[in-house]
Amino acid sequence: MKTYVDTVYNLDEPYPTFHAACIAQGLLEDDSEWSQCLKEASLMLTGTRLHHLFMTILLFCAPSQPDQLWERFHTHICDDLPYRLHTLGVNNALENKVYDYGLYIIDNILHESGHSLSDWHSMPPLQ
Repeated sequence: MKTYVDTVYNLDEPYPTFHAACIAQGLLEDDSEWSQCLKEASLMLTGTRLHHLFMTILLFCAPSQPDQLWERFHTHICDDLPYRLHTLGVNNALENKVYDYGLYIIDNILHESGHSLSDWHSMPPLQ
């Protein structure tokens, strides 16, 4: 059975980082349960609820590769943002601007808990 690590890394090649090698060897937990959680939630929830779920995973679940979770699920997490941007007067926002706005919203939610998106160094920076 393929694991989350198998889908992220080609096991025939050396691992790009020590962290990735540790995950592959089972020395660190992978993010398969958080990936499954977001996958199932994205079938039922829309952006606003997914923003909060992603923030909850960051704060309380210590994902080993939050950037990989973001890359895999940012389309679902930000699915309501083109409309929100349109109501703010931003028409036809480019995809990368929509995703950056999603990061901005998550960062604001994290600030309410005394944290910042920059606390997770692998996460993409705000533009």
